[in-house]
Amino acid sequence: LSLDSRVTATRMGFTEDSWDCYVNHYIGKTWRELIDMDLDKYFYRLGWVAPDADDLDNVVGPSSTSVFDKKWNELNRVEREAAEELCYCSGIWDGLSLADWGYPIYRFVPFNRMSRALNTDKLNYAKELGYNYPEDWDNTGSNQVELKQFSALNNNEQQAAKNIGFTEASWDCYQNHYRGYTWLELEDKGVQSHFRALNWNQDSWQGNKEIPETVLRFWRDLSDTEQRALVELCYSPQMWNEQLPIPDWTCYSDHYFGSTWDELESHGVQQFFISLGWTQNSWHGNSNAPESQDTQWENLTPEEKYAASQVCFDESAWSTRSAPMFSTWEPEPKAKGTHPFWVFTFVLLIVGGVTGIVIVLMLRNVEAKKAQNADVEFAENSGIEIS
Repeated sequence: LSLDSRVTATRMGFTEDSWDCYVNHYIGKTWRELIDMDLDKYFYRLGWVAPDADDLDNVVGPSSTSVFDKKWNELNRVEREAAEELCYCSGIWDGLSLADWGYPIYRFVPFNRMSRALNTDKLNYAKELGYNYPEDWDNTGSNQVELKQFSALNNNEQQAAKNIGFTEASWDCYQNHYRGYTWLELEDKGVQSHFRALNWNQDSWQGNKEIPETVLRFWRDLSDTEQRALVELCYSPQMWNEQLPIPDWTCYSDHYFGSTWDELESHGVQQFFISLGWTQNSWHGNSNAPESQDTQWENLTPEEKYAASQVCFDESAWSTRSAPMFSTWEPEPKAKGTHPFWVFTFVLLIVGGVTGIVIVLMLRNVEAKKAQNADVEFAENSGIEIS
């Protein structure tokens, strides 16, 4: 990458290792580098042919093997595990964008705000799914419908979920977190490895053994691997920690703007602010705020909207956003305008004045005609008397 590209990637939250794996999937490495990193075996399993000894310094290029013509759910277990080691998941492998994935932004807005953000029809769709009261909506995971995978919903429920904005993929991940799947279905879906990273196994999943102790830990106490597994299962720190109702999530009080840069990391949300362009310097007022801070909600990229939603912004909250307490950013002053009341009063005065003048002129005209008629009548009467 060029220097500018590296700076941009760093601002987005990538390290060299995470870029090489999640974005590049090690395609830019030489075979010798892959061997040193013990990654060459995964490329072989995905159809690459071992090069001659003289060609080990050649850069690995995209494969034209038939494996890459398959959908994720068509890969066999060996192929899928190899792909996961190269930081592929079902969405990345199948080429889904964030918009295709269908992030349900309104799902994590408090009910009292959601009721203003959604129209009446969508509120009725939510009720169709059993969200009849604020507590049903605000306590994520408490509604029995969330224990069903999308295919287990009845036709009315599926249509209601779609009308709210869910896709099958986003429902199963963000709502169900794959809890409605069997252990074998988790493997077919390509997410079983994430549950294994959280110390689940077939026995504990089926209730024949105690649940893993990772379930009882706070987000900050989980390892990086465990946190990444939860992210792949569409959990956020707010959803995981203490299972608090949405209105009580810390980020709704100030969107973490009262935290230091290091505290953002301990809260597990620093990467979302990095995606919005913030750096430690800009966060603490040592450089300008990122461009996203001056961008209207509708003009944010899907990735920026996702990051903003993870710190409890929606379109309404974004329109009244403040800034980190240490930042020098200030909202653009609103254009000064004349208050509607005074505009109305001014117009009324003008109309009233013109009307008054017209009436006065009309009255004068009437008086003038009366005087003229009186003169004529007098003259006529005078002539009759003389004759």
